[in-house]
Amino acid sequence: MQYIRSHYQEYLQNPYFKNPVKKLIFQLSAKYLRKWDKQFIKFDKIFFNSFYTKKTFEKNYNVSTNYPVLYPFVE
Repeated sequence: MQYIRSHYQEYLQNPYFKNPVKKLIFQLSAKYLRKWDKQFIKFDKIFFNSFYTKKTFEKNYNVSTNYPVLYPFVE
């Protein structure tokens, strides 16, 4: 779902969407998918594996979090 939010304009500039019917279908489905995705942001706790992921989450869902970034273990 991140790409529907962050790359929306790039998708619309794709030559595939020069057809106005395809473009309209994409715009309507993207709008629906963003609304559908927001229904599932009710969490007890959430952890992030990078600072970038945390910032992207906060930006896309308009949520400010105090949850930590837990970097993966490296051997």
